[in-house]
Amino acid sequence: MRDRNAFDAKVGCYSGLAYAERPETIQLAGGKLTVIAIEKAAREPEGKRFVVRTAENRLFDLCYNELHDTWTVRGLTPGIGPDSCA
Repeated sequence: MRDRNAFDAKVGCYSGLAYAERPETIQLAGGKLTVIAIEKAAREPEGKRFVVRTAENRLFDLCYNELHDTWTVRGLTPGIGPDSCA
């Protein structure tokens, strides 16, 4: 079952030798957020996972599913919804 706090979003990444080496932006319904720091990066069976901090000081958990070529985003900052860029 999918986490009810997770949502699909577009993630812009730096890709050198491989796709999604470093997330740079998160595109939400309310606008685009700039990633300023990668707090954690991990390789999982499904693909890549990052915990990132945006310029607005919001934390997000980004999961890239390589098989389905999709990103799932979960906001980790309490009290702020996924569509908000505030």
